[in-house]
Amino acid sequence: MTKILVIGGASQDILHINGKDIHTTGGAGLYTALGARAAGSQVDMLAPFPSPMPLLMQPINKLINWLGPTISQDQLPHFAIEYDDRGKATYTTVEPRSESLMSENDIPSDLSSYTYVHIVQLGNIDVQLRMLKKCRDNKAQNVSVSGGHNLQDNQKEKISALIAQADLCFMNEHEAASNLGYTKNICSPTGTILFVTHGENGVSIIQGNDLQRIPIQPIEPHDPTGAGDSFCGAVLSYLCKLEHPVQAAKKATKIAKITVSHLGTEGLMEQVSTTPTDSVSQVSINTYKIRQIAKIIETEETGELPYTFTGMGQPAIGHPNTLDYFFALTLQQFGFWTKNNHKYVAPMIAKIDGHERKGSDYIGAAYSRTLDSDPDFFSINRQANLSKEELEMILADDDGHCPMPAIELHLSEAQSYGQDMSDLGMTPAKIIQKTQNSRTPMANLLRILWNVGGYKNDPLQKKSALLIYILLNRPENFLQLGDSEEELPCIDYHLMRTTLRTGMVSVCDTYLQQKITRRELVSEEQEYDVRQNVYKAINMLVDTSPNLNMVSVDQFLFKMRKGCPEMSEPDCKSCALDPVCAKHTHLFQPVIRTTYY
Repeated sequence: MTKILVIGGASQDILHINGKDIHTTGGAGLYTALGARAAGSQVDMLAPFPSPMPLLMQPINKLINWLGPTISQDQLPHFAIEYDDRGKATYTTVEPRSESLMSENDIPSDLSSYTYVHIVQLGNIDVQLRMLKKCRDNKAQNVSVSGGHNLQDNQKEKISALIAQADLCFMNEHEAASNLGYTKNICSPTGTILFVTHGENGVSIIQGNDLQRIPIQPIEPHDPTGAGDSFCGAVLSYLCKLEHPVQAAKKATKIAKITVSHLGTEGLMEQVSTTPTDSVSQVSINTYKIRQIAKIIETEETGELPYTFTGMGQPAIGHPNTLDYFFALTLQQFGFWTKNNHKYVAPMIAKIDGHERKGSDYIGAAYSRTLDSDPDFFSINRQANLSKEELEMILADDDGHCPMPAIELHLSEAQSYGQDMSDLGMTPAKIIQKTQNSRTPMANLLRILWNVGGYKNDPLQKKSALLIYILLNRPENFLQLGDSEEELPCIDYHLMRTTLRTGMVSVCDTYLQQKITRRELVSEEQEYDVRQNVYKAINMLVDTSPNLNMVSVDQFLFKMRKGCPEMSEPDCKSCALDPVCAKHTHLFQPVIRTTYY
């Protein structure tokens, strides 16, 4: 199980609500720790430890491991919070007491066993900055901070330094506005992911220049205290499980809802589900069909080796530019189709070097010939400064025309990749070197890619998963999985079409099913609903048998695109899945223009 350390502790609070005084536990550290625990992580909390333990706090030690120097009960932090008729909170008593005496000297000497270390505000940004440095010195893998300080103008540079030195930072929109400006104008330092909460209006996730907004369904709050902190803890827990930051934030909002629907920490102290249910879906998963298909794949794949990404059109084994080539090529694996009047028209097919090639095969051929003639094209600097004219020339067909339907998106992805890698001081070789010294190489790679253009925006991490497949299976052994690591599903439109046609995943909503059948453009929400259920279905398929793994399943299903194609009738009789397939051949994949796949 993953471990998280929260630096910051618990308080004894009084809530003044509707003329009543309610005694409860609170504290930023406690809310964060309980939020992480509710989302499924093992949590240690470093803070002054009261002896004897107050009655209200006695359940805490059963849920989290409380570390820290012993203090008396009356040294515990104490806050009194008054709520008006609109639910707005005003702190009428603020007594940090023993928590204000915490320093970097309290931090354990070896933090390497924690996936994330989170430092709450503690009322003093200088202490927080010193603690952050000490965490780095003491082998912390990843450091997260709360950044909502109320600073004078002449101290604003300290919050910028805090954010830049952390891997993650959390604050609410009022704190962000005070210290950084309006959320829509904020850019996080390269290498830091910033989460800004907007109450009932959702969450913003800022990755460098990219901002994604997560909406939520508001509820009537009983007590909004601690919602942001429990959200923070839950995000850290889901990131430990390698959920993409956007996906982690979506799930963490459900933990925050538990917080605000109870008084104080009582909701989080209960046995909370570690897998909050998604909102009502228009799509369902057929587990029986998945088991049937798993049995066939298991038989078909016996003795077949995974594809090694070598041979004709691939870099020679040991080629010095292999890593640069695959990092730059994989981020371009998207958008190989044309549309007209809000409908899918056809896959992109063009002639290159005398051969008709489709989509992914076409761009692979174009990049392969460039590897021979101009290998420096794949360098970070060239990608960052790529022009549209140069990219069109690289991708030109035999007639001298660039057939890519969305060339501007391919250009911006390449430029963003090169710029972010440059700002991070990274190259593909440096990334691989960094992962080789880790117990969790794949996790380290993914966390770096969360900050890299071309890879960082997709909540389901398709291109990152494909890159991992390549690095794992190339003969150079660029990447090896840690003992507890498993590959991610690699969900593109071919896998979505296959799962819908075979019946592993069904579209329940008639309107959405008709749009998919007619190959009409769908909304982002509709596409995500289908794709996340396909993602879950593929995970279930792999988990059905110990003899299956993610690469072999992906290899099997990806091959099906030839017998079950977009533009012609499927050859069902030649398909291994014919005996169990639902044969919903009228269905297509959700049609949407995206850089994800």
